[in-house]
Amino acid sequence: MLQNSARKLLLIITAALFVPAAVVASPGAPSRSTPDFGSNTSLSSSKATFLLQQIQADAFQVRNEADQLESFNLNEEMDWRTHADLWETMRDQINDMSQMLHQLEINRASLQPWETEAVDRIAPAIFEMANNTEIAIHFLNNNQNHLFTPTYASYPVEVRGEAHRVELSLKNFEQYAQAKHELNLLSKRLDLKGNS
Repeated sequence: MLQNSARKLLLIITAALFVPAAVVASPGAPSRSTPDFGSNTSLSSSKATFLLQQIQADAFQVRNEADQLESFNLNEEMDWRTHADLWETMRDQINDMSQMLHQLEINRASLQPWETEAVDRIAPAIFEMANNTEIAIHFLNNNQNHLFTPTYASYPVEVRGEAHRVELSLKNFEQYAQAKHELNLLSKRLDLKGNS
């Protein structure tokens, strides 16, 4: 019961952080549309797997963009707006991950056990990415001429680490699901041979 309440609170906090978030930078490209499989219908395993793969792809992108931000900190000539544009892109991708995570969470009862475990493992990392991104954006908005401080430099490192954690966790769960599928196929084949 407590774990369910904590999970719901985590999702509400993540949504609250990013719905109103704004960046000083000029508007970038709109965020890609997150597939909506509906909240009143249960997700099929293939739809759940698709959402987990999309989250993994977004985590890969966020990790690469965080790497870029780290490299920006080596060039003091880099304009703060370049930083802001990249943070905005990352925020949109993390928003997408949060929305997909929410779809998985509201359809939790229809998920396979490994999918439920994957959701539980990545949720805290996505929350941390969201939180660190929001803090970085706030810092950037208030310190446009002070981007080469250890405090600011730590934000992309933190986000990159969490994105890598999500990406690696989902890759491992994907490998687990594939191995389990292959084992089930082999078991069926062996049963067929044993019955003939």
